[in-house]
Parts: sequence; structure tokens; C-alpha cells
Amino acid sequence: MSLTSNEKLERAISRLPRVDTFPFRSALYDTYSPQDAFSGLTGANVLLALHRAREARELAVSYRDFNVGAAVMYFCFEPAIMQMVSGINIKPESESVINVHAKQLALQKLKDRGASIISLIAVVGELQADTQSGMLAETLHPCGLCRDKLSESGYVNPTKTLVVSALPDLRTLEFYTFKALSEFHTDGYRDNILSVKLPEMELLTPFEPKSQEPYKLVDTPEIQAEEDIWEQNVEMPLLHYRLTGEWPLAI
Repeated sequence: MSLTSNEKLERAISRLPRVDTFPFRSALYDTYSPQDAFSGLTGANVLLALHRAREARELAVSYRDFNVGAAVMYFCFEPAIMQMVSGINIKPESESVINVHAKQLALQKLKDRGASIISLIAVVGELQADTQSGMLAETLHPCGLCRDKLSESGYVNPTKTLVVSALPDLRTLEFYTFKALSEFHTDGYRDNILSVKLPEMELLTPFEPKSQEPYKLVDTPEIQAEEDIWEQNVEMPLLHYRLTGEWPLAI
């Protein structure tokens, strides 16, 4: 039996909580500051956000199979809480009045949770030209409507909030701030967008436990080599960015 648009919407949204992380309340601090939030821009959190965004993308509902997933890391200053929440695009039929964007759905969750600031936004989807600007990047950027909604939300710092967008295999990545995002879609200026190309790595594949037994991490030479690649291409540029506010010209 085929589902109605409302049924498709309810089913997709009901499955999203399993993609969100649990809210983490600090055991050390009663409050967080903006500096604490942006200190959380680490390679490990970027990787987690990308995986969460890709998992969310599997729940997207699109009549044309254009599926987008998003994950947003936000901080609440008081009490000191951090969480990653997800979003998906939902448009069941071409003429449907339901037209939900992934970043906007995640943004609504933030409003419901009393968020103070967004430090990281991850977007995963197939590449297409931007509907508003017509620009074609290397990855799928937040669309013009989502750029406006996020900028107007009060949660985004134009020069510190990090956006990372990736193709579904997570091997092609772009890192940028909202200021750099605006410059690209307004003037075509992309010098402040960091592009990263990664080889095939187990680190980027969806995690699928092979049994019900507890999973044990084994630090094999292959895993260590992948972690070194990730550190060189992502962790070190992020450290440079946190310290200077600028992306390194080369990595």
C-alpha cells in the first residue's frame, strides 16, 4: 500500500532520533562559552558529523531521488550541553506542499532544545548546481534558502561556524565559513574554501557490526595509516584554523 505525503513525512521524521547523538552535559563546567564551542572543531567531531549526516541522508524522502542529510553540532551555554542533531530533505511528490530542507529541519530541533550557538554543520548529498546562485562547487553547499535561514537564526557566527560538505562517499570534502560560503555564491570567490580529496578508507565507510559480540577496536597498521591521512588532511588544517581563523593555503 502506497503512503500519503503526510505518512512519508511522519515516517522519515520518526526515524531521525536514532541518528542524533545523546545530549552531552559537561561534568566539569556549569557553563560553556563561545570559545568552548569552537574548540570543539576537531577532526573526530567532523568525522562523526559526516557519518551522522550520511546516515540521516538514507532517511530522506525525495520524489526525484535527490537525497540530502545534515548534522549540526550545537552548544548550550547554560547549562553546559553539547549535542549533534540531524536533518533530511523531504519532498514526496513534485507538486507536494511539503518541501522540507535538511538544514532547516536540524535548525528547528535546535530551537526546541534551547541552543546557544552552532559550531559545526555537515552536509552530505550528490552534487548539483546551486538553485539560487547557479554556482557549481565540488560538493553540495547549503542552498540559498538554507543559507538565509541559518544566517538569520542567531546561532551562526559568520567567521567561526564551520561548514563541511561532502559527496556521499565522504572522499571529496570542502571546509568553509558562512562568510566564505557567501563570497563564493555572490562573487565566485573560493580562495577561503578548503578542498580535500581522500583515498578510499575504512574510516569513511558506514559502520556495520558483523556480529552481536562487543566491538573491539584494533589499532592495526592499516588503521594507523588511515588515521595519519585524516590527521594530515583534516585535523591539522582544523588546528591551524582554530589558532589563526584562516585556512592554510596548502596541505
